[in-house]
Amino acid sequence: MKKSLLAMLFIGLCAPLLALAQSTLNAYQMVEIQAHARKVWDIAKNWDNLHGWHPVFANDELTGGSNNTVGATRRLTIKDGPSFDEELLAFDDGDMKLTYRIIGENPLPITDYESTLTVVELATDRSLVVWRGAFASKPEQKDDDNVQLINGVYRAGLDNLKSLAEGK
Repeated sequence: MKKSLLAMLFIGLCAPLLALAQSTLNAYQMVEIQAHARKVWDIAKNWDNLHGWHPVFANDELTGGSNNTVGATRRLTIKDGPSFDEELLAFDDGDMKLTYRIIGENPLPITDYESTLTVVELATDRSLVVWRGAFASKPEQKDDDNVQLINGVYRAGLDNLKSLAEGK
């Protein structure tokens, strides 16, 4: 009886802390492109050129390390908006895949953001690009709104990448 009372007291004290814990959110978008996978990857892979194919970003400046090298950092500037920093965590030219994360303070309503962009060859002149990310909402932010925001950023980039790779 004493143990069950202690267990109930422990659960009662911990429940508010568990409610405050951030849940991991996921965003996921993909696009099929009528172009060779290597051509698509060559457009998307350069760590210091996201603004060259993604319409949301006005600038992408390498701030540390070397382009396409693990540990490299960049400062992204949103069109008509603020800047934030990211770090390249993994880069595999052969598998056409890169992983990165936001570092330091950022103006976005999210934290703990990590994302992977992958290009997959479906056929000789057909590829699939998958962009997925995991993150948490900052306090007082709505999870559904943040998932919609990141999915929208991915969608805008993938749609433009498709246009560029298909020459439209």
